[in-house]
Amino acid sequence: MKTIIYPLLLIPLWFTSPNINTDSNDLPSGMKKNNQSLFYIERSKNRNRVYYDANFNSNGSLNIEHPIDAYWLNLEKDYGKREEMNFIEEKFAYGYKSKKINDKMFEIKLKAYSERPLILFLDYKSKAKLYAVIKGKQAYLHCLYVKATDRGLATKVQYVELFGVDIQTKKEMYEKIIP
Repeated sequence: MKTIIYPLLLIPLWFTSPNINTDSNDLPSGMKKNNQSLFYIERSKNRNRVYYDANFNSNGSLNIEHPIDAYWLNLEKDYGKREEMNFIEEKFAYGYKSKKINDKMFEIKLKAYSERPLILFLDYKSKAKLYAVIKGKQAYLHCLYVKATDRGLATKVQYVELFGVDIQTKKEMYEKIIP
């Protein structure tokens, strides 16, 4: 069953904020200070993460062409070093497609799992939020964990875990997806 997100259902999101610490002083040096961290992907392969930040223009609006800045953050050898994704990573695994709903809202589909769209929006304080459905409830997504067996090009995903915060109760949410 596909989950369809209607913009009118997001009105309560406009006035709520998740209880997540996103203080830019706590960010590794590879993250851009003018962007706002949305979520990241951890993998079983190593400690390096893929970060997804809201990508703002100099005037404070979301970049229409690329509303999300997605990149690797090295947490092993060169701690905190930012690295761009290569072509294959961006096109097939960690990239995304976006569709503008209005100036403050975008539908985001991850390339690796487009069946569950995400909504990127600016709240009334112009703070970027990322809405997802976790266990059938509205939530702010803050982390994905991918457990996979690495076989080069034939990597097999065993499961994906979603972590977020329920927008109504502010309680932590969790869902495990087995493909």
